[in-house]
Amino acid sequence: MIDSYALAAGDYTIEAATYGSRRTGSYGVGVTVHLDGLDDAIEPVGDPATLVPLSDSFTVVPPDASCASTLGTVTEGAGGARTLGVTMGSGAVERVTVTCTAEGHPSGAATVLCISSTANQGSPLSRAQYRVTPGTLNGVLASAEAVLAARSDRDTCGLSVNKLAAFMLSIGYHEIGSGTAGSAAPSPMTVGRWDTYALQLRAGFHNRYNYLNDAAGYEDSGVWDEPRRAYFHPGVGWWQLDDAGGAWRTLNHGQRADTSTGPRDEDGDIDDDDTGAEVIAAKLAAEFCDEGLNSLKTYMSNTWFACRPSLCFTMHERILLTHTGGSDDLHVTIAHNAGEYSTDGGVSAHRCRWHDAWTPVFDCFVYDTERPEGNAADSHKWGYDTDRSPLAAPFVAFTYDEKRMAVFPGPVMTALKPAGHTTTGSFATWIKAVPEGADVRDEEKAGPGLWSSGDYDRLGTPANEIDDSVLQIEICDDSGWVLADGDSRSCEWLSANGTSLAERLGFDGS
Repeated sequence: MIDSYALAAGDYTIEAATYGSRRTGSYGVGVTVHLDGLDDAIEPVGDPATLVPLSDSFTVVPPDASCASTLGTVTEGAGGARTLGVTMGSGAVERVTVTCTAEGHPSGAATVLCISSTANQGSPLSRAQYRVTPGTLNGVLASAEAVLAARSDRDTCGLSVNKLAAFMLSIGYHEIGSGTAGSAAPSPMTVGRWDTYALQLRAGFHNRYNYLNDAAGYEDSGVWDEPRRAYFHPGVGWWQLDDAGGAWRTLNHGQRADTSTGPRDEDGDIDDDDTGAEVIAAKLAAEFCDEGLNSLKTYMSNTWFACRPSLCFTMHERILLTHTGGSDDLHVTIAHNAGEYSTDGGVSAHRCRWHDAWTPVFDCFVYDTERPEGNAADSHKWGYDTDRSPLAAPFVAFTYDEKRMAVFPGPVMTALKPAGHTTTGSFATWIKAVPEGADVRDEEKAGPGLWSSGDYDRLGTPANEIDDSVLQIEICDDSGWVLADGDSRSCEWLSANGTSLAERLGFDGS
Protein backbone atom coordinates (compact mmCIF):
# COMPACT_ATOMS: atom_id res chain seq x y z
CA MET A 1 0.00 0.00 0.00
CA ILE A 2 1.27 3.44 -0.95
CA ASP A 3 -0.30 5.99 1.38
CA SER A 4 2.23 8.81 1.38
CA TYR A 5 1.35 10.37 -1.99
CA ALA A 6 -1.71 12.23 -3.22
CA LEU A 7 -2.44 10.87 -6.72
CA ALA A 8 -4.49 12.92 -9.14
CA ALA A 9 -7.17 11.30 -11.23
CA GLY A 10 -5.87 9.61 -14.37
CA ASP A 11 -4.50 6.41 -15.88
CA TYR A 12 -1.58 4.59 -14.22
CA THR A 13 0.66 1.72 -15.25
CA ILE A 14 1.50 -0.70 -12.45
CA GLU A 15 4.82 -2.53 -12.42
CA ALA A 16 4.95 -5.15 -9.69
CA ALA A 17 7.45 -7.80 -8.66
CA THR A 18 5.66 -10.71 -7.02
CA TYR A 19 6.98 -12.93 -4.27
CA GLY A 20 7.50 -16.28 -5.99
CA SER A 21 7.78 -17.13 -9.66
CA ARG A 22 5.07 -17.17 -12.33
CA ARG A 23 2.44 -15.49 -10.23
CA THR A 24 -0.03 -13.22 -11.97
CA GLY A 25 -3.10 -11.29 -10.98
CA SER A 26 -5.13 -8.15 -11.38
CA TYR A 27 -4.06 -4.92 -9.73
CA GLY A 28 -5.82 -1.64 -9.25
CA VAL A 29 -5.18 1.80 -7.83
CA GLY A 30 -7.76 3.43 -5.63
CA VAL A 31 -7.35 7.18 -5.21
CA THR A 32 -9.16 8.57 -2.17
CA VAL A 33 -10.43 12.13 -2.05
CA HIS A 34 -7.67 13.98 -0.20
CA LEU A 35 -8.12 16.79 2.32
CA ASP A 36 -5.14 18.93 3.23
CA GLY A 37 -4.73 21.76 5.75
CA LEU A 38 -7.75 21.12 7.97
CA ASP A 39 -6.42 21.72 11.50
CA ASP A 40 -7.71 21.82 15.05
CA ALA A 41 -8.74 25.34 16.05
CA ILE A 42 -8.84 27.49 19.17
CA GLU A 43 -10.25 30.99 18.91
CA PRO A 44 -11.37 33.66 21.38
CA VAL A 45 -15.18 33.66 21.28
CA GLY A 46 -18.08 35.75 22.39
CA ASP A 47 -21.50 34.16 22.77
CA PRO A 48 -21.94 33.03 20.11
CA ALA A 49 -19.00 33.54 17.74
CA THR A 50 -17.74 32.13 14.49
CA LEU A 51 -14.79 29.78 14.82
CA VAL A 52 -12.61 29.17 11.80
CA PRO A 53 -9.74 26.62 11.74
CA LEU A 54 -6.26 27.99 12.24
CA SER A 55 -5.65 27.52 8.53
CA ASP A 56 -8.63 29.52 7.18
CA SER A 57 -8.88 27.29 4.18
CA PHE A 58 -8.11 23.72 3.31
CA THR A 59 -7.83 22.07 -0.09
CA VAL A 60 -9.31 18.96 -1.64
CA VAL A 61 -8.19 16.74 -4.50
CA PRO A 62 -9.88 16.39 -6.94
CA PRO A 63 -10.98 20.06 -6.88
CA ASP A 64 -14.59 19.28 -7.88
CA ALA A 65 -15.19 17.21 -4.73
CA SER A 66 -18.29 18.06 -2.72
CA CYS A 67 -17.74 18.55 1.04
CA ALA A 68 -20.09 18.55 4.02
CA SER A 69 -19.49 18.85 7.76
CA THR A 70 -21.24 17.43 10.81
CA LEU A 71 -21.37 20.94 12.30
CA GLY A 72 -21.18 24.34 10.59
CA THR A 73 -20.76 24.88 6.87
CA VAL A 74 -18.12 24.28 4.19
CA THR A 75 -17.75 27.10 1.68
CA GLU A 76 -16.24 26.47 -1.77
CA GLY A 77 -13.47 28.67 -3.11
CA ALA A 78 -11.43 28.70 -6.31
CA GLY A 79 -10.18 25.31 -7.46
CA GLY A 80 -10.00 22.90 -4.54
CA ALA A 81 -10.05 25.60 -1.84
CA ARG A 82 -12.60 25.12 0.92
CA THR A 83 -13.34 26.93 4.20
CA LEU A 84 -14.97 25.46 7.29
CA GLY A 85 -17.01 27.81 9.47
CA VAL A 86 -18.47 26.76 12.82
CA THR A 87 -20.68 28.80 15.16
CA MET A 88 -20.03 27.97 18.80
CA GLY A 89 -21.08 29.15 22.22
CA SER A 90 -18.66 30.35 24.89
CA GLY A 91 -16.79 27.50 26.54
CA ALA A 92 -17.76 24.94 23.91
CA VAL A 93 -15.64 22.06 22.61
CA GLU A 94 -16.89 20.36 19.46
CA ARG A 95 -15.51 17.56 17.29
CA VAL A 96 -16.30 18.28 13.65
CA THR A 97 -15.94 15.80 10.79
CA VAL A 98 -15.67 16.98 7.19
CA THR A 99 -16.40 14.41 4.48
CA CYS A 100 -15.68 15.02 0.81
CA THR A 101 -16.87 12.92 -2.11
CA ALA A 102 -16.20 12.89 -5.85
CA GLU A 103 -17.55 10.67 -8.59
CA GLY A 104 -15.27 7.73 -9.25
CA HIS A 105 -13.31 8.10 -6.01
CA PRO A 106 -13.67 6.68 -2.52
CA SER A 107 -14.69 9.45 -0.13
CA GLY A 108 -12.18 11.14 2.16
CA ALA A 109 -12.75 12.57 5.63
CA ALA A 110 -10.95 14.48 8.36
CA THR A 111 -11.98 15.19 11.95
CA VAL A 112 -10.90 18.29 13.87
CA LEU A 113 -11.52 19.79 17.29
CA CYS A 114 -13.06 23.24 17.48
CA ILE A 115 -12.37 24.69 20.91
CA SER A 116 -13.46 27.86 22.65
CA SER A 117 -10.61 29.63 24.43
CA THR A 118 -12.79 29.76 27.54
CA ALA A 119 -13.43 26.02 27.53
CA ASN A 120 -12.19 23.64 30.16
CA GLN A 121 -13.23 24.99 33.55
CA GLY A 122 -12.06 28.46 32.61
CA SER A 123 -8.39 27.45 32.45
CA PRO A 124 -6.84 29.44 29.58
CA LEU A 125 -5.99 27.33 26.56
CA SER A 126 -3.06 27.80 24.25
CA ARG A 127 -3.62 27.79 20.53
CA ALA A 128 -0.74 25.32 20.34
CA GLN A 129 -1.25 21.77 21.56
CA TYR A 130 1.02 19.92 23.96
CA ARG A 131 3.37 17.76 21.96
CA VAL A 132 3.92 14.13 22.90
CA THR A 133 5.59 11.19 21.19
CA PRO A 134 3.31 8.49 19.74
CA GLY A 135 4.72 5.87 22.10
CA THR A 136 4.09 8.02 25.17
CA LEU A 137 0.51 8.92 24.23
CA ASN A 138 -0.53 5.45 23.12
CA GLY A 139 1.10 3.86 26.14
CA VAL A 140 -0.43 6.25 28.67
CA LEU A 141 -3.89 5.74 27.18
CA ALA A 142 -3.48 1.95 27.20
CA SER A 143 -2.32 1.85 30.81
CA ALA A 144 -5.05 4.25 31.95
CA GLU A 145 -7.68 2.14 30.22
CA ALA A 146 -6.33 -1.11 31.71
CA VAL A 147 -6.19 0.27 35.26
CA LEU A 148 -9.71 1.70 35.11
CA ALA A 149 -11.09 -1.51 33.58
CA ALA A 150 -9.80 -3.42 36.60
CA ARG A 151 -11.63 -1.17 39.09
CA SER A 152 -15.13 -2.13 40.22
CA ASP A 153 -16.07 1.56 40.59
CA ARG A 154 -14.91 2.52 37.11
CA ASP A 155 -18.40 3.70 36.08
CA THR A 156 -19.17 5.66 39.24
CA CYS A 157 -16.00 7.33 40.53
CA GLY A 158 -15.97 10.04 37.84
CA LEU A 159 -12.60 9.23 36.30
CA SER A 160 -12.49 8.67 32.54
CA VAL A 161 -9.59 7.22 30.58
CA ASN A 162 -8.75 10.64 29.14
CA LYS A 163 -8.96 12.32 32.54
CA LEU A 164 -6.60 9.78 34.11
CA ALA A 165 -4.29 10.12 31.08
CA ALA A 166 -4.32 13.92 31.53
CA PHE A 167 -3.21 13.55 35.15
CA MET A 168 -0.45 11.14 34.07
CA LEU A 169 0.79 13.34 31.24
CA SER A 170 0.74 16.53 33.31
CA ILE A 171 3.49 15.21 35.62
CA GLY A 172 6.01 14.63 32.84
CA TYR A 173 5.41 18.01 31.26
CA HIS A 174 6.71 19.62 34.45
CA GLU A 175 9.21 16.96 35.61
CA ILE A 176 11.11 16.62 32.33
CA GLY A 177 9.55 19.17 29.95
CA SER A 178 9.06 22.90 29.91
CA GLY A 179 5.37 22.78 30.72
CA THR A 180 4.73 24.91 27.62
CA ALA A 181 2.37 24.03 24.80
CA GLY A 182 4.14 23.71 21.47
CA SER A 183 7.52 22.79 22.98
CA ALA A 184 9.35 19.70 21.77
CA ALA A 185 7.83 16.41 22.91
CA PRO A 186 9.65 15.32 26.11
CA SER A 187 11.38 11.96 26.09
CA PRO A 188 9.89 9.17 28.21
CA MET A 189 13.48 7.89 28.42
CA THR A 190 14.76 10.94 30.31
CA VAL A 191 17.11 10.04 33.15
CA GLY A 192 17.83 12.29 36.12
CA ARG A 193 21.18 14.07 35.86
CA TRP A 194 20.99 16.57 38.71
CA ASP A 195 21.74 14.05 41.42
CA THR A 196 24.48 16.09 43.07
CA TYR A 197 24.61 13.76 46.07
CA ALA A 198 25.94 11.13 43.71
CA LEU A 199 28.33 13.31 41.76
CA GLN A 200 29.82 16.77 42.04
CA LEU A 201 32.79 18.05 40.12
CA ARG A 202 34.15 21.24 41.57
CA ALA A 203 37.33 22.66 40.08
CA GLY A 204 38.20 19.21 38.76
CA PHE A 205 37.66 17.48 42.10
CA HIS A 206 36.37 13.96 41.67
CA ASN A 207 33.76 13.39 44.36
CA ARG A 208 34.23 9.88 45.70
CA TYR A 209 30.54 9.49 46.46
CA ASN A 210 29.93 8.76 42.81
CA TYR A 211 31.16 5.19 43.07
CA LEU A 212 27.66 4.42 44.31
CA ASN A 213 26.32 5.30 40.88
CA ASP A 214 29.10 5.01 38.33
CA ALA A 215 31.95 2.65 37.66
CA ALA A 216 34.43 5.54 37.45
CA GLY A 217 34.38 6.00 41.19
CA TYR A 218 34.66 2.27 41.76
CA GLU A 219 37.71 2.03 39.52
CA ASP A 220 39.13 5.13 41.25
CA SER A 221 41.54 5.91 38.44
CA GLY A 222 41.32 9.67 38.07
CA VAL A 223 39.06 12.12 36.34
CA TRP A 224 39.83 11.37 32.69
CA ASP A 225 40.97 7.80 32.54
CA GLU A 226 37.70 6.15 33.53
CA PRO A 227 34.41 4.70 32.16
CA ARG A 228 32.26 7.58 33.44
CA ARG A 229 29.25 6.75 31.26
CA ALA A 230 28.74 3.46 33.07
CA TYR A 231 26.32 5.37 35.28
CA PHE A 232 23.32 3.99 37.20
CA HIS A 233 20.70 6.76 37.21
CA PRO A 234 18.36 6.78 40.22
CA GLY A 235 15.51 8.70 38.50
CA VAL A 236 14.04 7.37 35.26
CA GLY A 237 11.34 8.12 32.72
CA TRP A 238 8.36 10.38 32.15
CA TRP A 239 7.56 10.38 35.86
CA GLN A 240 11.21 10.39 37.04
CA LEU A 241 10.58 7.30 39.15
CA ASP A 242 13.37 7.51 41.70
CA ASP A 243 15.09 5.04 43.99
CA ALA A 244 14.31 7.34 46.91
CA GLY A 245 10.81 5.96 47.35
CA GLY A 246 7.55 4.78 45.83
CA ALA A 247 5.82 1.61 44.67
CA TRP A 248 8.11 1.57 41.63
CA ARG A 249 11.36 0.92 43.51
CA THR A 250 11.48 -2.72 42.41
CA LEU A 251 11.26 -1.80 38.70
CA ASN A 252 14.40 -1.76 36.56
CA HIS A 253 15.27 1.11 34.22
CA GLY A 254 13.45 -0.37 31.23
CA GLN A 255 10.29 -0.99 33.22
CA ARG A 256 10.31 2.49 34.77
CA ALA A 257 10.58 4.09 31.33
CA ASP A 258 7.71 1.99 29.93
CA THR A 259 4.66 4.21 29.41
CA SER A 260 2.40 1.30 28.44
CA THR A 261 1.01 -1.86 30.01
CA GLY A 262 3.96 -4.22 29.62
CA PRO A 263 3.70 -7.96 28.98
CA ARG A 264 0.67 -10.00 30.00
CA ASP A 265 0.88 -12.92 32.39
CA GLU A 266 0.32 -16.56 31.48
CA ASP A 267 -3.46 -16.10 31.80
CA GLY A 268 -3.43 -13.16 29.40
CA ASP A 269 -4.06 -10.63 32.14
CA ILE A 270 -2.18 -7.35 32.55
CA ASP A 271 0.00 -7.15 35.64
CA ASP A 272 -0.64 -3.76 37.20
CA ASP A 273 2.82 -3.23 38.64
CA ASP A 274 5.43 -4.18 36.05
CA THR A 275 5.71 -0.85 34.21
CA GLY A 276 6.08 2.72 35.38
CA ALA A 277 2.83 3.69 33.65
CA GLU A 278 0.82 0.98 35.38
CA VAL A 279 2.17 1.89 38.80
CA ILE A 280 1.41 5.59 38.28
CA ALA A 281 -2.01 4.98 36.72
CA ALA A 282 -3.04 2.66 39.58
CA LYS A 283 -1.85 5.10 42.26
CA LEU A 284 -3.49 8.18 40.72
CA ALA A 285 -6.74 6.29 40.15
CA ALA A 286 -6.74 5.07 43.75
CA GLU A 287 -6.17 8.56 45.11
CA PHE A 288 -8.94 10.04 42.97
CA CYS A 289 -11.56 7.30 43.33
CA ASP A 290 -10.87 6.16 46.90
CA GLU A 291 -9.82 9.39 48.60
CA GLY A 292 -11.09 12.22 46.42
CA LEU A 293 -9.78 15.00 44.21
CA ASN A 294 -8.05 16.94 47.01
CA SER A 295 -6.14 13.82 48.05
CA LEU A 296 -4.92 13.39 44.49
CA LYS A 297 -3.78 17.03 44.31
CA THR A 298 -1.87 16.60 47.59
CA TYR A 299 -0.28 13.35 46.45
CA MET A 300 0.98 14.89 43.20
CA SER A 301 2.47 17.91 44.98
CA ASN A 302 4.10 15.82 47.71
CA THR A 303 5.55 13.22 45.34
CA TRP A 304 6.92 15.42 42.55
CA PHE A 305 8.72 18.61 43.42
CA ALA A 306 8.01 20.03 39.97
CA CYS A 307 4.27 19.69 40.64
CA ARG A 308 4.29 22.11 43.59
CA PRO A 309 2.20 23.90 44.60
CA SER A 310 -0.44 22.71 42.10
CA LEU A 311 1.30 23.07 38.73
CA CYS A 312 0.55 19.54 37.52
CA PHE A 313 -3.09 19.76 38.52
CA THR A 314 -3.45 23.00 36.58
CA MET A 315 -1.64 21.39 33.66
CA HIS A 316 -4.15 18.53 33.63
CA GLU A 317 -6.94 21.09 33.24
CA ARG A 318 -5.20 22.50 30.17
CA ILE A 319 -4.71 19.04 28.68
CA LEU A 320 -8.22 17.68 29.28
CA LEU A 321 -11.01 19.03 27.10
CA THR A 322 -14.62 18.36 28.10
CA HIS A 323 -16.89 18.22 25.06
CA THR A 324 -20.16 20.04 24.89
CA GLY A 325 -21.92 16.67 24.81
CA GLY A 326 -20.20 15.43 27.97
CA SER A 327 -17.39 13.33 26.48
CA ASP A 328 -13.76 14.41 26.74
CA ASP A 329 -10.59 14.71 24.70
CA LEU A 330 -6.87 15.46 25.11
CA HIS A 331 -5.36 18.74 23.94
CA VAL A 332 -2.19 17.03 22.74
CA THR A 333 -0.63 16.31 19.39
CA ILE A 334 1.60 13.45 18.35
CA ALA A 335 4.98 14.83 17.36
CA HIS A 336 6.27 13.89 13.94
CA ASN A 337 9.27 16.18 13.73
CA ALA A 338 12.79 14.78 13.37
CA GLY A 339 14.33 14.14 16.75
CA GLU A 340 11.00 13.73 18.52
CA TYR A 341 10.52 10.05 17.88
CA SER A 342 12.78 7.12 17.18
CA THR A 343 12.54 4.20 14.80
CA ASP A 344 15.93 2.63 15.50
CA GLY A 345 16.61 3.51 19.13
CA GLY A 346 14.46 4.07 22.17
CA VAL A 347 13.97 1.33 24.75
CA SER A 348 13.61 -2.02 23.00
CA ALA A 349 12.56 -5.32 24.54
CA HIS A 350 14.85 -8.33 24.12
CA ARG A 351 15.69 -11.65 25.70
CA CYS A 352 18.87 -12.23 27.70
CA ARG A 353 20.77 -15.14 29.19
CA TRP A 354 24.15 -15.91 30.75
CA HIS A 355 26.81 -17.45 28.54
CA ASP A 356 27.21 -20.44 30.86
CA ALA A 357 23.50 -20.97 31.51
CA TRP A 358 21.31 -20.80 28.39
CA THR A 359 18.25 -21.42 30.52
CA PRO A 360 16.40 -19.72 31.92
CA VAL A 361 16.07 -16.95 29.36
CA PHE A 362 14.80 -13.71 30.89
CA ASP A 363 13.35 -10.42 29.65
CA CYS A 364 15.68 -7.46 29.26
CA PHE A 365 15.75 -4.02 27.64
CA VAL A 366 18.31 -2.20 25.51
CA TYR A 367 18.14 1.39 26.74
CA ASP A 368 19.58 3.43 23.87
CA THR A 369 20.38 6.83 25.37
CA GLU A 370 22.07 7.93 22.13
CA ARG A 371 18.82 7.65 20.16
CA PRO A 372 16.05 8.50 22.60
CA GLU A 373 12.36 8.59 21.89
CA GLY A 374 11.47 12.28 22.14
CA ASN A 375 13.52 15.25 23.23
CA ALA A 376 16.06 14.51 25.98
CA ALA A 377 18.82 16.79 27.24
CA ASP A 378 22.11 15.24 26.19
CA SER A 379 24.76 17.93 26.66
CA HIS A 380 27.95 17.17 28.62
CA LYS A 381 27.36 13.43 28.29
CA TRP A 382 30.58 12.52 30.08
CA GLY A 383 29.90 14.86 32.99
CA TYR A 384 33.15 16.81 32.79
CA ASP A 385 33.22 20.43 33.99
CA THR A 386 29.56 20.43 34.99
CA ASP A 387 27.45 19.86 38.05
CA ARG A 388 25.37 17.31 36.18
CA SER A 389 26.04 13.60 36.33
CA PRO A 390 27.21 11.79 33.20
CA LEU A 391 24.57 10.50 30.82
CA ALA A 392 24.65 6.71 30.84
CA ALA A 393 25.91 5.14 27.64
CA PRO A 394 23.44 2.75 25.98
CA PHE A 395 22.99 -0.15 28.39
CA VAL A 396 21.04 -3.33 29.02
CA ALA A 397 18.53 -3.25 31.90
CA PHE A 398 16.85 -6.25 33.53
CA THR A 399 15.95 -7.84 36.84
CA TYR A 400 17.77 -10.98 37.94
CA ASP A 401 17.84 -12.80 41.26
CA GLU A 402 15.93 -9.96 42.95
CA LYS A 403 18.44 -7.37 41.74
CA ARG A 404 17.99 -4.49 39.32
CA MET A 405 20.79 -4.85 36.81
CA ALA A 406 22.42 -2.45 34.38
CA VAL A 407 25.09 -3.75 31.99
CA PHE A 408 27.17 -1.19 30.11
CA PRO A 409 28.85 -2.89 27.11
CA GLY A 410 32.49 -1.83 26.90
CA PRO A 411 32.63 -1.70 23.08
CA VAL A 412 29.69 0.75 23.06
CA MET A 413 31.40 3.09 25.53
CA THR A 414 34.64 2.76 23.57
CA ALA A 415 32.85 3.80 20.38
CA LEU A 416 31.47 6.86 22.16
CA LYS A 417 34.77 7.89 23.73
CA PRO A 418 35.25 11.65 23.30
CA ALA A 419 38.15 13.16 21.41
CA GLY A 420 41.16 13.75 23.62
CA HIS A 421 40.33 11.00 26.08
CA THR A 422 43.50 9.67 27.68
CA THR A 423 42.36 6.04 27.56
CA THR A 424 44.15 4.61 24.54
CA GLY A 425 42.66 1.14 24.78
CA SER A 426 39.12 -0.13 25.09
CA PHE A 427 36.76 0.17 28.01
CA ALA A 428 35.68 -2.97 29.80
CA THR A 429 32.02 -3.90 30.21
CA TRP A 430 30.71 -2.74 33.58
CA ILE A 431 27.82 -4.26 35.51
CA LYS A 432 25.87 -2.77 38.42
CA ALA A 433 23.50 -4.84 40.56
CA VAL A 434 21.20 -3.08 43.04
CA PRO A 435 18.90 -5.11 45.33
CA GLU A 436 15.21 -4.62 44.53
CA GLY A 437 13.80 -1.81 46.63
CA ALA A 438 17.23 -0.39 47.54
CA ASP A 439 18.36 3.14 46.74
CA VAL A 440 21.49 3.22 44.61
CA ARG A 441 22.62 6.13 46.79
CA ASP A 442 22.64 3.86 49.87
CA GLU A 443 26.29 3.01 50.45
CA GLU A 444 25.47 0.11 52.75
CA LYS A 445 22.95 -1.61 50.45
CA ALA A 446 24.17 -0.58 47.01
CA GLY A 447 27.82 0.32 47.45
CA PRO A 448 30.94 -0.33 45.37
CA GLY A 449 30.95 -4.07 46.00
CA LEU A 450 27.99 -4.38 43.62
CA TRP A 451 29.98 -3.15 40.62
CA SER A 452 31.78 -5.77 38.54
CA SER A 453 33.82 -5.63 35.37
CA GLY A 454 33.57 -7.91 32.34
CA ASP A 455 31.51 -10.65 33.95
CA TYR A 456 29.13 -11.14 36.85
CA ASP A 457 29.38 -13.38 39.89
CA ARG A 458 25.78 -14.56 39.66
CA LEU A 459 26.49 -17.67 41.77
CA GLY A 460 27.81 -15.63 44.67
CA THR A 461 31.25 -17.24 44.81
CA PRO A 462 33.69 -14.31 44.87
CA ALA A 463 36.67 -16.55 45.57
CA ASN A 464 36.08 -18.45 42.32
CA GLU A 465 36.21 -16.20 39.26
CA ILE A 466 36.16 -19.15 36.87
CA ASP A 467 32.40 -19.56 37.26
CA ASP A 468 31.57 -15.87 36.62
CA SER A 469 29.07 -15.22 33.82
CA VAL A 470 28.98 -12.98 30.74
CA LEU A 471 25.66 -11.53 29.60
CA GLN A 472 24.32 -12.43 26.16
CA ILE A 473 21.56 -10.47 24.41
CA GLU A 474 19.33 -11.76 21.63
CA ILE A 475 19.27 -9.32 18.71
CA CYS A 476 16.78 -9.94 15.90
CA ASP A 477 16.27 -8.46 12.46
CA ASP A 478 13.41 -6.04 12.05
CA SER A 479 10.16 -8.01 11.95
CA GLY A 480 9.05 -5.71 9.15
CA TRP A 481 11.28 -7.64 6.79
CA VAL A 482 9.32 -10.89 7.16
CA LEU A 483 8.22 -11.67 3.62
CA ALA A 484 5.62 -14.42 3.83
CA ASP A 485 3.89 -16.91 6.07
CA GLY A 486 6.40 -19.32 7.52
CA ASP A 487 9.26 -16.85 7.40
CA SER A 488 10.77 -15.88 10.74
CA ARG A 489 13.11 -13.23 11.99
CA SER A 490 16.80 -13.93 11.98
CA CYS A 491 18.11 -13.71 15.54
CA GLU A 492 21.50 -14.20 17.13
CA TRP A 493 22.87 -14.19 20.66
CA LEU A 494 25.64 -11.64 21.16
CA SER A 495 27.98 -11.10 24.07
CA ALA A 496 27.86 -7.81 25.97
CA ASN A 497 31.67 -7.85 25.78
CA GLY A 498 31.88 -8.23 22.00
CA THR A 499 32.09 -5.67 19.23
CA SER A 500 29.34 -7.49 17.28
CA LEU A 501 26.72 -6.30 19.74
CA ALA A 502 27.93 -2.72 19.46
CA GLU A 503 27.84 -2.93 15.67
CA ARG A 504 24.31 -4.38 15.63
CA LEU A 505 23.24 -1.48 17.83
CA GLY A 506 24.81 0.95 15.38
CA PHE A 507 28.11 1.72 17.14
CA ASP A 508 31.60 0.99 15.84
CA GLY A 509 33.06 -0.65 18.91
CA SER A 510 36.25 -1.92 17.29
